[in-house]
Amino acid sequence: MSEISELIEQEVQDRVCPDCGAHFNIHAPRCPYCGNVNEFGDEEAYLRDLDVIREKLERAKNIPQESLKKEVAFQGKRVLKVFVTILVVAGIIAGIIALVTNRMMKKDEEMTILQHSWQLETFPKLNAMYDSGDYDGIVKFVDDMYRMNEEEKTSYTIWNWDHYEWFMAYDKYIGAKAYFEDKTAKDRYSEESKVFVFYDCMYLLLEKWDVKNEVVKSLTDEDYLKVLSYQDEIRAFMIDHYGITNEYIDELAKEVAFDPPGVGVDYIKCKEVYPKKLANKE
Repeated sequence: MSEISELIEQEVQDRVCPDCGAHFNIHAPRCPYCGNVNEFGDEEAYLRDLDVIREKLERAKNIPQESLKKEVAFQGKRVLKVFVTILVVAGIIAGIIALVTNRMMKKDEEMTILQHSWQLETFPKLNAMYDSGDYDGIVKFVDDMYRMNEEEKTSYTIWNWDHYEWFMAYDKYIGAKAYFEDKTAKDRYSEESKVFVFYDCMYLLLEKWDVKNEVVKSLTDEDYLKVLSYQDEIRAFMIDHYGITNEYIDELAKEVAFDPPGVGVDYIKCKEVYPKKLANKE
């Protein structure tokens, strides 16, 4: 073959991919570089597959009927074995799930008993600290409780203590107060920590503390008055620290409240609003 004939043959055998511009064999069903479909090669592959199927069908016609019946019976037994195996495995899984569920229920029952015994001993101590005004002692006790839960894999909680709702407000109040009273805090706190302070402030201002019988434990009148005083202090701290007004605080409250508004504060919204509305006022 002459050099010119070889070049013509090569040109005929080559195809330029319209997507990536690569050269590849025209008989290839796809471009080996980008995967773009080559219609000529793809059609050739399709036709080859059809030929293979035709050959298999022709061979099948020549299989003796007795052999075909044996093969069908064998495959039927095989399918039955697979089906039985699936049923057995499903039964084992169901048994494991039932066993795990039973153990979980027993564990929950044990924890309920432990929680009840623990609070019979603990709540009188908390009440004594509350009555004596040792609020910081209560905070330390709860911090120690969470640490114990983590270390000993327990799950004690004070959620059904009579003053739990008050404690939730007080805990956020002292955290925000510590930040506002520390003149170096704004330089030491991370951006995320400052968002948490903002969230705690909004939580105190937005939570529906005055709604009785719609919280875990209804606030006593004494606890409610305490929370109102925390709200007043937090507003004063925010006005002084950020250099804003009460009206500005009310506008912030609208932006960070859950939808519908008036039912609490959304941390995600606080995270979005703080950099835009307060960060430059620190």
